Amino acid sequence: MNRRPRNKLNKAKRTVKRTDESVTTEEALIGYKLEIMRDELFRLNEKKKQFNQVLLSKMQRLSTMRNEGVRYLTGLVHQVKDALAEEGSMSDSSKVLDYMKETWSLRTAAEQRLKELEVRILSVQRDTESTKSEIEKWQKFEILTKPINEERIKVLHQEKQQIEARFCSIAAHMQSHHSKMAEEINHRTRAAVNEATEMAAKRALEDVYAGCCEDKIRLSCLKGEHDELRRRMDWLASEIDRLHRENSRMQERLLQTNLAHRSPPNVVGELPRDDNRPLKSDSMFDLKLEDYFSNLDLNDALKSVLLGAEDVERATLQESRESFSEIASINRQKADSPLDDSDRIMHAHFNCNE
Repeated sequence: MNRRPRNKLNKAKRTVKRTDESVTTEEALIGYKLEIMRDELFRLNEKKKQFNQVLLSKMQRLSTMRNEGVRYLTGLVHQVKDALAEEGSMSDSSKVLDYMKETWSLRTAAEQRLKELEVRILSVQRDTESTKSEIEKWQKFEILTKPINEERIKVLHQEKQQIEARFCSIAAHMQSHHSKMAEEINHRTRAAVNEATEMAAKRALEDVYAGCCEDKIRLSCLKGEHDELRRRMDWLASEIDRLHRENSRMQERLLQTNLAHRSPPNVVGELPRDDNRPLKSDSMFDLKLEDYFSNLDLNDALKSVLLGAEDVERATLQESRESFSEIASINRQKADSPLDDSDRIMHAHFNCNE
């Protein structure tokens, strides 16, 4: 009831500022005026109720005072009757005078009491009439202000509907703005992700290109080693052929020597020897046999070296095939994937180097 308009205005401003910053102060005051009208009607109704309660209490008080006066007069009458009954017949004049004095004093007291009651009744009546007049005045004021208040309430209700419609339009606009911002953010995010993916793909292609260059250098080194091993194998093959020729010549000479020495050997494991020849030829023959057996050991060693060289050549060929298969798979992947300008430049540079 006793709310201050300034605090209410500030509260209305704070409430509106919390809901929407774009609402003006005039629009915010519409709700405040509507609440002021409601508070005024509420105060009128409360005052009317208070007046009715005061009127009822005063009417009850008046009726109680009347009842008290009637009871008091009834008591006086009964008291006089009882006194007359107790006294009986009054023959003495002094008793009659005393009784009359007492009766007069009682009458005076009763009249005074009645006057007091009348004064109180009059005051209550005046209060009642003033209350009735005030109630009638407020009723007339309510009757006069009711259409005005209804019109103001209608206007405020229309303004409230307009404000609600404006709030709805602002909310729809903000929702559309938020949806547009979300779409733009999603588009920018996709663009950033695509750009990062392209950069990562470019870095991966650069790494692959660097690896291809390293593999190419390694293949050239392996090719040089392979050529060197091939030359060594050719040299070893020529040496083996020469040793085979020498071995065949030695075998022919051994056959000729066996035909010349047909006598059986004297000792098991001793070669046949011509007794007519000098000792020098036998020693030369023994030296040739030692050379033959040493050549046989050398032949075995050369065969083992040749087998090792063939193993090295096979391992080199297998490694080169694996590296070439890896490069071919990478080239197939690059051929399948779409190339941009930088990838085409690197691909052309790689083909030129090859």
